[in-house]
Amino acid sequence: MTLLFDINTLCMLEDKLNISAGEIAELAGPGMRLGFLRTLLWAGLHEHHGDLDLKAVGLLIHGAGVEVTAAKVIEALVKAFPASEAGKATPGPRKAARTAAVAGTGQSSLSSGVG
Repeated sequence: MTLLFDINTLCMLEDKLNISAGEIAELAGPGMRLGFLRTLLWAGLHEHHGDLDLKAVGLLIHGAGVEVTAAKVIEALVKAFPASEAGKATPGPRKAARTAAVAGTGQSSLSSGVG
């Protein structure tokens, strides 16, 4: 399955969660709420798998495991926010999501064994 976090995905998340992209970045990380993880994954899958609803995404998380899914979602978010200048260390997922330009990866992020 393909995860994509671009400007449209973040706008969709802001509307769905009624919080800013910066707040989303602050909440995305280890220990995030399961409903938040499910919503992040749903939004990230939406461009390429728009037929999935929240219940189906919850089943994907259940099948893959919460820790594995959270790690893949965080990885995709980090890839969506690359370091802004050569030679600088890549910021962590929360700082990257708050400060860098948005660019989706378009790469497959979940193993084919999921779903």
